Amino acid sequence: MKRLFLIFLLLNVALAFAQEDERTPEGYRIIRIEREYTKDYKDSVANAEEMKKEPVRFRYSWGVMLSVGYKAILGSVDYDYSYYANNAGDSTTFFQGAPIQLGVSAWIPLNEYNFALRTGLLFESAYLFCKKDLFFDDPENPGNWKKERGRILQGRIVFPLLFAVKTRTSPIMFEVGTQISIPIVDKYESVDLIDKDLRASVDVAILLGAHAFVNRYVAFDLLWEIQPKKVYNDDFLKGVSDLIAAGIKLGVVFTPF
Repeated sequence: MKRLFLIFLLLNVALAFAQEDERTPEGYRIIRIEREYTKDYKDSVANAEEMKKEPVRFRYSWGVMLSVGYKAILGSVDYDYSYYANNAGDSTTFFQGAPIQLGVSAWIPLNEYNFALRTGLLFESAYLFCKKDLFFDDPENPGNWKKERGRILQGRIVFPLLFAVKTRTSPIMFEVGTQISIPIVDKYESVDLIDKDLRASVDVAILLGAHAFVNRYVAFDLLWEIQPKKVYNDDFLKGVSDLIAAGIKLGVVFTPF
């Protein structure tokens, strides 16, 4: 028994030396790697597993969309405005609130699994509260600046257009696009900012986000929106300029058909 063990041990040692000394004609040592440890083999296994998964297809569809979120109106403070002297030149949040959107959203596939366009028609309502005292010039009495914490009521028609991309089997996609909005209501307390030409007639925003299919009928939507173009004229508030809007929205889309 001891002889057999000794012979077996010597054979293994000889084999190890033989493998260690295996070299190319140029003298380079040859290292053998088992096939299951190679990248090509691992990639082929991963691809095979991916192909077994049920694909998530894009299809022409439309659904009812409801979303809520957070919206802020930000701006810069003038250096010569002593009321905000400590924050002069900084970007500051002046108004904030929770917008609500309701409308329809439609899918337009560009191919079966990976690319699609999403558009829609929605109505958005937002009630924005002031975070700090502001000086507002009453258009009915120009030059009569009032220190107050007013509120803004907004209502607008929204037209988003998003490009969506995802993998073949993923129910989650990433989206990027733009949004055009037409304000139909915009009031600071009792003052109509549209009639007084104190706001832009059209809002243009950049959209970034993600969309996830739960099943054939339900999907969730998360979008970040920034409106780099001025929302309100610099004459709207004393000492405040470059008012822009930004926010985030979480929505759900019901697709009945």
